[in-house]
Amino acid sequence: MENQGGDYGANGFSNSPNNMNAMFNNENIGRSDVSNPNHQQGSLRLIPETQMWSIPVPDQLMTVSNRETPIMSSNVVGPNLSVNVAYPNTTYSPMEQQSQIQIQQQSDVSTMMEHTNSNDLSGSGKNLKKRVSKACDHCRKRKIRCDEVDQYTKKCSNCVKFESPCTFKHRDEILKKKRKLEIKQNSAPDKSPQAQNNVPNSVSSSIVGNKSEFESFNSNVSLENSIINKVSDVQNSLNRKMNLKIEKLDRKMSYIIDNVARFEWLLDKALKKQEDKHKEKSNLPKPARKIYSTALLTTQKLYWLKQSLGANISNEEFLSPLNEILGISLKWYATQMKKFMDLSSPAFFSSEIILYSLPPKQQAKRLLENFHATLLSSVTGLVSLKECLDLAEKYYSESAEKLTYPEHLLLNVCLCSGASATQSITRGDSKYLRKDRYDPNSQELKMIENVALLNAMYYYHKLSTVCSGTRTLQALLLLNRYFQLTYDTELANCILGTAIRLAVDMELNRKSSYKSLDFEEAIRRRSMWWHCFCTDKLYSLMLSRPPIVGERDMDMLTDQNYYEVIKTNILPDLIDKKEDFDKITDVNSALNIVVNFCQHISIFISYYVSKLVSIESKIYSTCFAVRSTLDLSFDAMLDKIKDLNDSLNNWRNNLHVSMKLKTYKQYLSVLYAQKSQENPALSFEIACSRVLHCHFRALYSKVILSMVTTSLLTDNKRLYKGSRHDIPQIYILFSSQFLNASKEMLQLFQGIDYQAHMYNEIMYQFSTAVFVLFFYVVDNITNPKTKGEVKETIEILKKSYDHLVGENDEQLLFDNVKWNTLIVFYSHFLKYVLQRYHQLNNSMSQFDPTIYEEIITKVITHSRKIKDETVDQLIMSLKSYGSFHSLQKDNEAALADDVLNANEIDLEGFAEETPINLFGELSVDILKMLKSHSPVSNIGKISPLSRKKGMSDDVSLYPIRSDSTSFVYSIHSSDTGDNLSDDLEDLENSDTTSDTGIKKDFEAFSALLPLGKLIYDRDYSFVNTFRDYE
Repeated sequence: MENQGGDYGANGFSNSPNNMNAMFNNENIGRSDVSNPNHQQGSLRLIPETQMWSIPVPDQLMTVSNRETPIMSSNVVGPNLSVNVAYPNTTYSPMEQQSQIQIQQQSDVSTMMEHTNSNDLSGSGKNLKKRVSKACDHCRKRKIRCDEVDQYTKKCSNCVKFESPCTFKHRDEILKKKRKLEIKQNSAPDKSPQAQNNVPNSVSSSIVGNKSEFESFNSNVSLENSIINKVSDVQNSLNRKMNLKIEKLDRKMSYIIDNVARFEWLLDKALKKQEDKHKEKSNLPKPARKIYSTALLTTQKLYWLKQSLGANISNEEFLSPLNEILGISLKWYATQMKKFMDLSSPAFFSSEIILYSLPPKQQAKRLLENFHATLLSSVTGLVSLKECLDLAEKYYSESAEKLTYPEHLLLNVCLCSGASATQSITRGDSKYLRKDRYDPNSQELKMIENVALLNAMYYYHKLSTVCSGTRTLQALLLLNRYFQLTYDTELANCILGTAIRLAVDMELNRKSSYKSLDFEEAIRRRSMWWHCFCTDKLYSLMLSRPPIVGERDMDMLTDQNYYEVIKTNILPDLIDKKEDFDKITDVNSALNIVVNFCQHISIFISYYVSKLVSIESKIYSTCFAVRSTLDLSFDAMLDKIKDLNDSLNNWRNNLHVSMKLKTYKQYLSVLYAQKSQENPALSFEIACSRVLHCHFRALYSKVILSMVTTSLLTDNKRLYKGSRHDIPQIYILFSSQFLNASKEMLQLFQGIDYQAHMYNEIMYQFSTAVFVLFFYVVDNITNPKTKGEVKETIEILKKSYDHLVGENDEQLLFDNVKWNTLIVFYSHFLKYVLQRYHQLNNSMSQFDPTIYEEIITKVITHSRKIKDETVDQLIMSLKSYGSFHSLQKDNEAALADDVLNANEIDLEGFAEETPINLFGELSVDILKMLKSHSPVSNIGKISPLSRKKGMSDDVSLYPIRSDSTSFVYSIHSSDTGDNLSDDLEDLENSDTTSDTGIKKDFEAFSALLPLGKLIYDRDYSFVNTFRDYE
């Protein structure tokens, strides 16, 4: 019904001034306490934002606000609504009316949003996004507030944040439908132009009504359209509030996430401090008191092998070939040591010193060339070929100038090493030898080696107490290398100790001593110190002895030191542009330049070796030092061991591509193909051998670290329960790690074109891997769970053995006692392992051990020949000194010369129990015993320390798995303490009952060995043997 006064009281919808004031005085938009007497509380139904724009809004009438007064929107939803109606004061054409309506709608919504932002959001934030009249598709879908499109990115802030396209396809579709509806309505025939002209105009400052025009509207239609528009505004307000809440929640969640991350960092830092405090406590449980050793092959392990592989074989039969080679080696070593002690002093005739004569000049030069060719693979930088040849020229020159003592020592050591190297490389065709007329036979080379070594020992005794310069240090390092490869590491370590003492006297461990030197001399001295330091750490792990020099005693070989040397002395010759030179800011960038030049490959490789040596030093101090188990708790030792294991892994992972196993050959081959070298093939082989030396040394360190960890765990079963470490996981990791590292060493060896003079320095690491895998096979050969693993390991051992001896046994026989001993042990163990494996697998073909027995016989025969020749050299030297006749006078039998030179000596002529005493005078009986082929019996007095060692005193680092598995996993039992205690008591009781028989059998087994002990463990231990001998 139409009300001329402008009030619609029946519907509660009025445009009277009172109602208008009441409505516009409510500034808090969206509040539910709007003053309205006709208000009724009704249920609220939210309209999704995706449907909000699809509500049909009639164009004939809409609710607007005064242009000068903010529009008001209410939360109240119900049958009675209070709203103001703006009456048009201007008449437009139909199209203009429509345009004005759209403009007014956008303006009203914007005004409403400003009002809403100024009131509702003032408490939550000052820089909130303003809502626009239309939302993009992304914001509409996610129900979040959309803002204005940036003119540069062409996206709203949300689309920029989420990296999504900013499109308005939904809005465009709505507008398109709306335009179609308008066109349809405008084209309707019953629509009067007057009605279209009566569309409300924009909100003005004052309401000017034209009653004649307004009365033409249908009041019912106007009221319906006003209600729909009001509902739409209410829904817009509700959606705005919902979006506001979502944005607040998003900000709060972001704040929470940031704080949680910060709390985690603080918690981790606090936990680390607590762990450090926990470690420092003195009352933490310490591991069982034990000094661990790097020993691997011991008498106890040898007995265990015999019991596991050949229980039906007598002790004598099992030890027969091993005793043969050990007895021969013991006699050979005793003969050599007597030569050093008794015959290294020259004879005096008419007050003139007469030394042993050196070979002719041309032969000497050839030996020096061969020595230098084989030296490059390991000790490059110590001495150049030109230095060696200059010494020879000076020695053979007829001028009055003579060599000094250090020069004599260096020349004789080089000739001795050259004669030894020539024996190994002339066994077959060698691409490294010049084809000239000098082709010495084995006897000549051995004689040259013998006399040069005796001369060198004479000068060594003269110079070992006085620091006489770099010549002496060069000679000592070369002499150390010769003794380590030919005799044993213990003897070489004595020479190395003298060399390190002289190097410290020369202050080679300090950077300040290199400042006033030219580059060539500085590099030479630096190389000598590098060899002292690296060899010292290697011997420390091999012999389980503390190193002579520590890292705190020097400021050389650090990252900063390498960087300064390379940038100051090498890079200026390699880089021309100053801007490229300035880019070199650390040692890694400097090494990346140096590696591309062949002449500097040595310093590049030495850097990575130095990093590895530092890790080796920490392995010794953590695991093998005397106070390791006294100063560190059980958990602290495990912490350090895990850190060391990570360091070894990081060292390998951070290697340059030219040092990695998968790519070093390709990289070096390309490098040496591009650079001009005298002999690129030799240079390439030398570089490859150096890289492989590094990897063998790293794998050896990993094997040693892993085995000492498993031994530590099996020795401290009672500490599992209180440990904070996952003991089973650590045990599994390290027990599999030393096995895999050993396999990798043998697989690397199989890919090497093995030449003794090139790769003889890796034989200790190779032997370690061999014995570790043999122990693993013996320990698991009857375990059905490891059948496949055992088979794979045996195949690796067999392939490595075939590669070692060479095709047609071409590399089987060497004039090196250490090599021959390794071949005998390798053949002996492989024979019994294969025989036992075939017995357990009946389906396999019958095993024939003949091939290994024949190889053992050949090697023993050849070793016996070497020993006899050494004894003959000793007798010849005694004759030349005139000492042999005095020995005969002291002997009642008055043996003739030819008796001692006979191949067979009648043992009835001297006492069977003639002792081998290195520190006494020679006698005929001793010479006859050394020349004889009789085994060395267990005679004389052995120190009590050696005699008391029983089966339970095994110092081998390899843990027998069958003895430890049940205790490693006892932590998972229901009652750890009780079960563990009971198990240990049961084990002790069982050991007590069977200990008597095992002890007697083991004592009988040990008595069969030469001097009652095993003197070979990858290397000979002659010094300890004679030290324990009383």
